Amino acid sequence: MKGVAMISTMVAAGSLAMSQGALAQYGPGTQEIGVHAGYLWGDTAVSGTAGPQPELSNGGAFGLSWGGAFGLHGWELRYTYADTDLDGTPEGSISMPLHLVDVNYLAHFPMGGLAQDITPGTPSWYLTAGAGWSFARLDREIQLNGQTVDGDDSFTLNAGGGLKWPLQDGHALRWDVRYRYLDKVVDNFDDSLNTWETTIGYAFQF
Repeated sequence: MKGVAMISTMVAAGSLAMSQGALAQYGPGTQEIGVHAGYLWGDTAVSGTAGPQPELSNGGAFGLSWGGAFGLHGWELRYTYADTDLDGTPEGSISMPLHLVDVNYLAHFPMGGLAQDITPGTPSWYLTAGAGWSFARLDREIQLNGQTVDGDDSFTLNAGGGLKWPLQDGHALRWDVRYRYLDKVVDNFDDSLNTWETTIGYAFQF
C-alpha cells in the first residue's frame, strides 16, 4: 500500500507539472520521473534442504523511478515492489514481498543512427546496469532444517535493456527487461538467486 501511495503522489505531481507547461523535451540536462509495472520471475531461495526446496515465487512488480540525462547517457534511481511468496516451505506458501532499490546507468542508442542526444519522437534502444539493495519481508517466521528462518536484506545487481519512446511535450513510453541477481532473500541460508523482470512504463520529463 505504501508503494501505491508513493506512485500516486508522483503521478499527481507529474500531472500538475504538465498542466503548467513545465515539462520539456528529453535530452541533456533534463530529468524525469516515471512509473512502471510488470512481472518478476523468481528462483530457488533455499537449496540443500530435505524435501521440497523453498522458492521465491513469480509475482507482479510495480514501482517508480527518478533520473536524468547527459547526452546519450543517463542515470536512474529506481524503486520496485514485487508481490512475491516463499513457496515450498513446510507450512506451504507464505507471503514474502520484495522491496528493490537500485542506482542504474543507462546508455541510449537512437534508431536511425547516432546523434548528440535523444530527440522527441525518436525511439531509442538502451542498455542499463546497476546495483542496489533488496529487502525481503516474510509474513511470519518458519522452521526449516531445525532453524528459524525469516526474510533478509541483501545487495542486488541488475543488467538489461529496453526501448524508450520519447513523445512530444515531455512524455515518454518505456519497455524494459533485465536480469537481477539477489544475494539472498532469507536469513540463516546463503543461497543467491537469479531472477528476471520485465516492465512497461510511462515517464514525465522536465
